[in-house]
Amino acid sequence: MNLGCLLPLIDEMPGYRQLLEALFSKNSKKSGVEQRVVVLDEAKPYLLAALHR
Repeated sequence: MNLGCLLPLIDEMPGYRQLLEALFSKNSKKSGVEQRVVVLDEAKPYLLAALHR
């Protein structure tokens, strides 16, 4: 079963876009501050696959 068609759906989620902005903003890279994110165990594979793209 190929679930790859589900990955584009995450791009439409405002929370995911906010997470990307927080993780990859210039300020977060320069400051060296650790970012922590709370993610449900069930959602971790989906989130990691989306971030890996």
